[in-house]
Amino acid sequence: MRILDLEGDVNLLRDQADALQLDVTVIRGQADDANAIRERLHAQEAATHVLRQVIVRAGRERAAVQEAYAKADCDRSALQEAYTKTNCEQAEALRRVDTLQEALTKAQLIETLQEAHTTADGG
Repeated sequence: MRILDLEGDVNLLRDQADALQLDVTVIRGQADDANAIRERLHAQEAATHVLRQVIVRAGRERAAVQEAYAKADCDRSALQEAYTKTNCEQAEALRRVDTLQEALTKAQLIETLQEAHTTADGG
């Protein structure tokens, strides 16, 4: 009977050893899964870092574009102001030309009248 008890104990120990071996296999599988997850996490962190750099660079480029747009707007305003000033100066110059043209016409008329008067006086 004692041998049967020992055989039962041996069988029980073998069953427990098989169960432990199965547990070890499951734990190794879980460890492999954990390592794979860790590797994916590292890859995700690296991708996130690169994405942050891209976002920062894009922000800088956006700021530079906005600055260039603001400068172009200021330049456009300055050019518009200069154009308006030039148009005013041109209009003033045309008024002066008209005034000079009138004065020249009057002077020519006076000269013609003086010549006619001199000729009429017998001159």
